[in-house]
Amino acid sequence: MSRCPVAACPLPAPCPKHQHVPARSHRADDPGARVRATNAERRAAERLIAEHVETHGWWCPGAPETGHQPHPVAPGQLTSDHVPPLQDTGGVVIGRRVLCRSENSRQGAVRRAERERLSQ
Repeated sequence: MSRCPVAACPLPAPCPKHQHVPARSHRADDPGARVRATNAERRAAERLIAEHVETHGWWCPGAPETGHQPHPVAPGQLTSDHVPPLQDTGGVVIGRRVLCRSENSRQGAVRRAERERLSQ
């Protein structure tokens, strides 16, 4: 049984309260909720990473805006980073870049902490 697309809703789908809400638009109801990628988005991310690895190898290009320097990474440690973050776009993918898993996770944690601080 599938769940309601609104992350905080405990009801099974189709939830009578949220049945009109597409799976990726729950950010309007719960801005802190994690959005699950669609299959098409996963494939796009995989293609982006594969193209990067084919051209540059397993190499994180860095993130100049945070001072994260380019460096080699182990196979499988590159991710597709949303630019700007999905939290800022209501879940709409505008752009992507390749970034190492640790820096992508670190940036996400920093943004979550900042949102929590601002909401208090």
